Amino acid sequence: MEKEIVLKTFINRYAAEIAKGLLDEKGIVNMISDEDVGGFRPGMIIGDTIKLIVNEEDLEKAKEAIKILEEPGSIRKQE
Repeated sequence: MEKEIVLKTFINRYAAEIAKGLLDEKGIVNMISDEDVGGFRPGMIIGDTIKLIVNEEDLEKAKEAIKILEEPGSIRKQE
């Protein structure tokens, strides 16, 4: 069984879905784990509770795939 690891955390589902799409385009297996009931109760989340998870062996490839999110003007984690 492959070990899963959190690649990035988000405060809104929209940004997480964008990152997920970038990984999907590269063929990197991933999933979103959230505590906002699948987006139905976004007011319930506090902090970075939406997690983008990948297999540990794909971590470096995944980091590279979402690197564009860190560029100025992109949708990214708000810090």
